[in-house]
Amino acid sequence: MKKTIDKKKISKIFIKIAISVLVCALAMVVPTAIISIKAPIEEKFSPKSDYQGVVEVWNIDTFEGGSASKTSFLSATALSFQNSNKGTYLLIKNMTPSECALALEQGQHPQLFSFGSAFANALKNELAEVSANESVCVQIANSATIDQKTYAIGYAKSAYVLISLQENLADSQSSISSQAFVCGNKKQLRNGKEKITYSLVFGGASTSPSVAFENKFYLLVAGETTFDKTDFSKTSYQAYCDFVEGKSKILLGTIRDVFRVKNRENQGKLSNVVYEPVGECADLVQYFGIDKTATEKQKLVCEKFINFVLSEPIQQKLNEVGLLSARDGLKLYDTGVMSDIERSVVGAQISSIF
Repeated sequence: MKKTIDKKKISKIFIKIAISVLVCALAMVVPTAIISIKAPIEEKFSPKSDYQGVVEVWNIDTFEGGSASKTSFLSATALSFQNSNKGTYLLIKNMTPSECALALEQGQHPQLFSFGSAFANALKNELAEVSANESVCVQIANSATIDQKTYAIGYAKSAYVLISLQENLADSQSSISSQAFVCGNKKQLRNGKEKITYSLVFGGASTSPSVAFENKFYLLVAGETTFDKTDFSKTSYQAYCDFVEGKSKILLGTIRDVFRVKNRENQGKLSNVVYEPVGECADLVQYFGIDKTATEKQKLVCEKFINFVLSEPIQQKLNEVGLLSARDGLKLYDTGVMSDIERSVVGAQISSIF
């Protein structure tokens, strides 16, 4: 009987010791676990953190890109910027002009706009004054000022190009534009209807034809030159399709159309193509503008990103998407059609976008 009582006492002692050890262990482990979970959260939002926030960039296209979209260029550049600026994040969002207008009407705002010149007036009252970038060519820089204050920074540009086939021209040795008055024709069909082959086709819905036609092309389409009046509502792609389908002798396109036609040449679907850059009209510029609702901290990040995009190493990457640089004197192309286009717009005057 005595031995049994001793065993029970010993058993109780061991249980008490085990419980004490477990409590002590938990007392040491739990606070450590809480600290380890809490520390990163506190560090992330502490004043000493590198976190700068998210900057939303809305890209609004009013003209097509070159060989690739402007959104793809911005997305790749934003990633590079983030890698160089720890804690800063850029969200690139592509929008149509109508989508952007609706979002603004509903009270939504980005911190930074990327927009074509044709959409500048729609954003005029949304933009904050921004520090000028001295590397931008003077024609582009001056186009985005009001009362000598800068409200947008140009960072990339396209250009107009006349495209035709040698067999469409009466004199293949002369310029395309000098023959536009005579190259259109009509054909009487057996059913009494006329089949019209127009002299010129253009995508007025995708570019800024009003600016172009105030200059050279107002004269081009006046008089005897034939064009379809619906061209003003056509997209650039619809105009391109009309040209390759033989509905028009000449395409007034952009750099995007050069790449489209070049692709058809490479596939053997077109030959003897003639390209004529139109340096007189240089309104196809993409700008950055900072939204007035952006905080001071966000504005600093936006300006830093703008300057990053305009740095020479990043501007040189524009040739990967078939666009031209906004930097003064920076040459991206050495040979071929793109080199001719690049030379044609050097020094071209650009009207105020506002």
